Amino acid sequence: MNEKELIEKIKDVYLIGIRSRTQLTERVLKAVKKLIAVGNFCIGTNQVDLTVSKKLGIPVFNALYSNIRSVAELVIAESIMMMRGIPEKNSAS
Repeated sequence: MNEKELIEKIKDVYLIGIRSRTQLTERVLKAVKKLIAVGNFCIGTNQVDLTVSKKLGIPVFNALYSNIRSVAELVIAESIMMMRGIPEKNSAS
């Protein structure tokens, strides 16, 4: 989304969790009046203008281990698939 679309979508939110593609620029942060916190579900916080968020009193935090947990879940699911022979059974049909 561009800045205008993003502002429109989040104009009434109090909390937002973002991934790496979403950019919370100065313009976005100043336009979203109800925002009280930002969570980053990715590596780092460089997609948020930290200087502006600090001036506005909006804490920005990183959700540590969120990607690690997703990878672990994928490994477990694929291990179960392999143990049950699902790839072989799928290609046989």
